[in-house]
Amino acid sequence: MNHLSQHHINTDGSINLPLGRALETYINSLPLLVNCKLKKQSRLYVNENIKAGLITLKCVEGAIDYIVWKTVQGQKKSTNRIDDIIELTNKGRERVAKIKQNIAQDLTVWRWVLFYDGNIGCERACGGLGECKQECSNFGLKNNLKNDFDMHKCAVRVITKVMLSNVKDPLPVQLIIQGIHRTSALAIPDAKSARIYLSLQTRDKIISARHGHRNTEVEITMKVLAPYNNTNETHLTHLHKTCKDLCTEQQQKD
Repeated sequence: MNHLSQHHINTDGSINLPLGRALETYINSLPLLVNCKLKKQSRLYVNENIKAGLITLKCVEGAIDYIVWKTVQGQKKSTNRIDDIIELTNKGRERVAKIKQNIAQDLTVWRWVLFYDGNIGCERACGGLGECKQECSNFGLKNNLKNDFDMHKCAVRVITKVMLSNVKDPLPVQLIIQGIHRTSALAIPDAKSARIYLSLQTRDKIISARHGHRNTEVEITMKVLAPYNNTNETHLTHLHKTCKDLCTEQQQKD
């Protein structure tokens, strides 16, 4: 199935997408984010709505690259993934029915802000290009950041949002893109030396092949490249520079 075909562009410029693999695939396909490492704010509202008994959360089929643990209260938690799946409980379905009858308020059950780390010379919130201005409050800080969630170094924001009433819709996720890249050099790095940021699906495939099937790096690379067997060399080189689903055996070791 072509994940990129599953979307709807709204009049306000936001985009509706499915939950799961298709959401990450679409985000990774955006030209604005080529060779960008997206960092994440805390995912909001999910845990509260799980505790309220309105939704459950599960990993997408085939997901491997995550960690599961239990809290001191015995609650099971796992690593947050952008391709996680939300499902309604019976209580959630009852609430949705009331929302559609206009006798209950709709609720946000997922809001997650992704942002670019700004390490390619982006314009910063203080107006500096690739570096903070001396009068900036971040100027003297390590890496010019107050904390890991500081979005000071680039204006680009990728916001995903799901309302309770939309969970069962074919395209429940609202994707909002804010900001533009203003950089000193938005260049595509050399493929041989560049660090790559693989999609979750590709990471899952590599982990499965490496640990489940004991494949070598060369064998794993061949599996990753299998969908592109009929691609000419020029296009394949371009994909390797811009796509988050391809890597070489050397990059697997990095």
